[in-house]
Amino acid sequence: MVPSTQSRNFIFCPPPAGKPNPRLPLDPAKPRERVEQAAVKGNNCWYYALNMIRQRYGKAEKPGSERRKLELMVSRVRKQVTDIYFPFQLQSAFVTSLSKKYDVHVVNRATTSLIRDVLPSTVSAHLAEVQEQSIELLKSFCSQQIYDDLAKFVADRYYKAHIEIYRQLLESIFDKKIEQLCASNSENRSWEQLTPRERLAFLAVDRTAAVIAIYDVNFSSWHPDQPLHNLLKELEQHGPHVVCGFFGPLYYEQAPYSLQSKINERTIYSWKRDATRNTVDCHPHTVVIVGVDVEKAFVYFLDPQDPSGPHNKDQKVYVNSYEKFKSYLTDICGRRFVDDDGKKTFPEKIHYVIYNPNFPSNYF
Repeated sequence: MVPSTQSRNFIFCPPPAGKPNPRLPLDPAKPRERVEQAAVKGNNCWYYALNMIRQRYGKAEKPGSERRKLELMVSRVRKQVTDIYFPFQLQSAFVTSLSKKYDVHVVNRATTSLIRDVLPSTVSAHLAEVQEQSIELLKSFCSQQIYDDLAKFVADRYYKAHIEIYRQLLESIFDKKIEQLCASNSENRSWEQLTPRERLAFLAVDRTAAVIAIYDVNFSSWHPDQPLHNLLKELEQHGPHVVCGFFGPLYYEQAPYSLQSKINERTIYSWKRDATRNTVDCHPHTVVIVGVDVEKAFVYFLDPQDPSGPHNKDQKVYVNSYEKFKSYLTDICGRRFVDDDGKKTFPEKIHYVIYNPNFPSNYF
């Protein structure tokens, strides 16, 4: 049974705020002190969300152990994804700046060749520091013949770089080329038939399978067509669950408001009924379910976009109704499914949630 605040129709079982100090040795008889957990860096929400529930070995682990080597392998993937993410964000902002300055919907090779020489006066002040990189970007764009849309050129370069980062991890775990792995998930479409964005999305299935094996976590038996009480029972048995979908502040134009009552020192945040949602062309996001209230039909979750101080009062918790929660949900790999009429559906043999079977005894 997982330590929690609970009753027959309510459970609240968040992991401790922050993270275990990785520099301290593992001691089964004594939990390590907590230190601050930084917010997500780059497009790595899956990594930070899983860190909230998995056992973290860190530098205290015996050097050269297999589980430490695998932990470092995933950590390197996280760092490499972070390293390419921020240049991509700057380049995307630069493209937006150009399109606004020149009032063009698509910045193509023709417009780029005209504005390249006046770039210093084109870039807004907050992008001035990347003028040199921006000039190199425009030169690369103008020298190729495949793309005539600068925004798509920038995006596909990012997706391709992301794929190459996954290559080493996935090919070492599954002993197959990623082109083969991708084809097995893509409904018989070949690697060449897929766009770089589609390739990356299909490889997320294999990334999830690899990380599950490395971190020794399991798929939950909970399914979104089940009553909320079934999810409560899963939390009772296994503690916090990792889930993917369009959850949290990323998808609202307005900031959440805080509820009057707290739970276990933590402030609870929600959104007004008429809050504006924005999920157009957005990627799904990974969060951690930490509570259920069956009578109110609420689901509570943590968002790895938030930093988490070592004290529980610093840990922000969000709440959605169960119906909204399901409407925002994807499978654990970020995929959405619809039937022939375009209605959202939840296939039976698809996995939606992950948990740590050893939480919390194996957590600290």
